[in-house]
Amino acid sequence: MILPALLVGALLKPAFAQSAPMGDAADTAILMESPSPAAQTSSLQAKPAPVAAAAAAKDSADAQWQVLKGAESQTEPAVLSAAAKDLESFAGQHSGDARAPLALNLAGQINEKARNDSAAMIDFLRLVYEYPDSDKAFQAKSSFLDLSYGQFSRKDRPALDALAGGAPTAEKTSREAALLDGLSGPLAQEWAPEAAAYLFSFKERFPNYSQGDRIQEDLARIYQNSGQSEAALWEYQGLLEAYPASSHLPETMMAVADLYAGPLHDYQKAVDTYQDFVSRYPQNADVLNALRKTAALLTDKLRQYPLAIQIDQRIAALYPHTLSAMTALKTAADLAHDRIEDYKLEISLRTEIATEFSQSAEAAYQLYYAGLAYEKHLMNEEQALALDQQALGHNPGFWLSFRIKWHVRKLEKQLAKAQAPEQLPSSAPSASPAAPSAASASAPPADVPMTPLPATTH
Repeated sequence: MILPALLVGALLKPAFAQSAPMGDAADTAILMESPSPAAQTSSLQAKPAPVAAAAAAKDSADAQWQVLKGAESQTEPAVLSAAAKDLESFAGQHSGDARAPLALNLAGQINEKARNDSAAMIDFLRLVYEYPDSDKAFQAKSSFLDLSYGQFSRKDRPALDALAGGAPTAEKTSREAALLDGLSGPLAQEWAPEAAAYLFSFKERFPNYSQGDRIQEDLARIYQNSGQSEAALWEYQGLLEAYPASSHLPETMMAVADLYAGPLHDYQKAVDTYQDFVSRYPQNADVLNALRKTAALLTDKLRQYPLAIQIDQRIAALYPHTLSAMTALKTAADLAHDRIEDYKLEISLRTEIATEFSQSAEAAYQLYYAGLAYEKHLMNEEQALALDQQALGHNPGFWLSFRIKWHVRKLEKQLAKAQAPEQLPSSAPSASPAAPSAASASAPPADVPMTPLPATTH
């Protein structure tokens, strides 16, 4: 550091006072020997500011590393946790330093020693994604898998293996974004606080990242998958407002509707959001899922059965000749019968199934049930018989065929009895009471119980 000339003179005066008399000539000589302000300025300009800043940063990094590299020898949990945070901060502030991956590896080891397993896993993953070419990357993968296998069940291991695989991209920012995508997945509950902290640090380090909507969605998913529903809703709504042209809007709207339908228990808002999604994105692959969830909420939670039937009919219209259409129409027919007792609508829905799926075994069942509705609720045995006969033409299985044939015979007898002319009693007086027959003479009185005959063996 170069001191101003006057200050140098002032400091040197006492040293010269013992060998030379004080006076203007001595002072002038000292000033002449000192560098001028112009010379100082040219000297400072000779060392560019960025170089000076880099040198200062290196000195700072060296000083920090000298303190932090021995942190693993500590034993107090609180000190270990603080040291791990300092190492993580070092890696973030000096990401281009060759010691940054060492700092992350050491932070992971210290967190593991302090039993902060979730923080340790994040540290090891950061090393894998941020410094894939480091000689510590393979060790970090192994350490992550060793920790995570002990924390998660066996069925989660494929996801953990994929997460430890890193990201096949050359750009560091994209690799970190890929890590955030992985951390926000279904396993987020294990490391939610640490993952959220890492995400916030990413936003601070890359404020102009081109896929800010993706990072916003990752944060919302971290909250959602860790059970923080209110925070997740806030972040999702922020994404919808801040990124109106984002390609992530469809899944964001579905996530908002799922939050309302599930942990937030606001079923009407869930129905409204699902329907808004269907209106905005009619070609999206999740339209069918949104309609199914709407129908389920209208049936099970809101008990708005006519509206649920309308949604089921809409599914059948949008996806004709599919299993989804058949299931929706059957559900609607059951609701018409059980909940609103609209038997004409039930019959209409069941005959629609039989017509649209005439080659299916379901056709015979639906015609049989429609016939029962005609007989029992609309008192129209002729129509019931006609539908039973149609059902027999659709090759029902053995047991259904047996039931339908029995029902046909029953209906035919009822119709024959109803159509038979009524027998009027004769007006001619009887000459004498008829003599009892031999069978009636031998029959016991009505109030005398009959003794069963002994069983015979043939």
